[in-house]
Amino acid sequence: MKYLKRIGRSEPVPPWGLLTAIVAPLAAFISVLIGISIASILLPDQPSRFIVGYGFGMLLVIAYVLVTRARSLQDRAALGLADDRPAPLMIIFLLAIAIALTIDVIGLALVPSFLPTAELFGFFDLAQSPIASLDVGLLGWGFALIVMGLFQPIGEELIFRGIVFPRLKQSLGNWSGYLFTSVMYAVFHLLAYAPAGGATPSLIWYTLAVPFLDSLFITLVRANTRSTRAAMVAHAGIGIFSVLRAFIIAG
Repeated sequence: MKYLKRIGRSEPVPPWGLLTAIVAPLAAFISVLIGISIASILLPDQPSRFIVGYGFGMLLVIAYVLVTRARSLQDRAALGLADDRPAPLMIIFLLAIAIALTIDVIGLALVPSFLPTAELFGFFDLAQSPIASLDVGLLGWGFALIVMGLFQPIGEELIFRGIVFPRLKQSLGNWSGYLFTSVMYAVFHLLAYAPAGGATPSLIWYTLAVPFLDSLFITLVRANTRSTRAAMVAHAGIGIFSVLRAFIIAG
């Protein structure tokens, strides 16, 4: 299949090393923790404090990448921000929604509980069966849409498809770089967004497996288009679908 073969297409060699590719997700994780801490101070006991914190964290991530890794044309080319040809962004966006829906259907067949995406666990009381939504209001849902449709796609894609993927591809090889990028992305989501407590099959699916599958698609978009902007659009499609899905679950 030609789209899979394009994982092996050549890209600009990143002017950063493997250590930078490993440190970047750690910096993103610390940024999320800082964001949650700030939001918890500003919005104590509010269900929306986590998604607000994730938004603050992603703004810190964007600032980190722009200040440290987007200072020259070589940097921007390696990050996938110097597109040499236009990508079919609307098609990518719609395809991302279709992929997210497909993964959701697979989840229905594999795990016993139908849960929202991990970033929106704070909007629900997961201890109840079936889960019960909390009163976050339209403002909370609107902010969730902004975070998962804009801030998170930009921040996470700058890290994982901008910094991590091209470096792992150069250091580990095409397919190993492709797969390990998704492993790192999934582990990041498990650590950053999963609630404290037990590890049920449903929680493992929504906090580890789903991000891994999402990342396989988003990284494939990046490999085919050589554009991190296109990866951001794919991520935005998945994020917007996730918010709308959670809104439907909440009733």
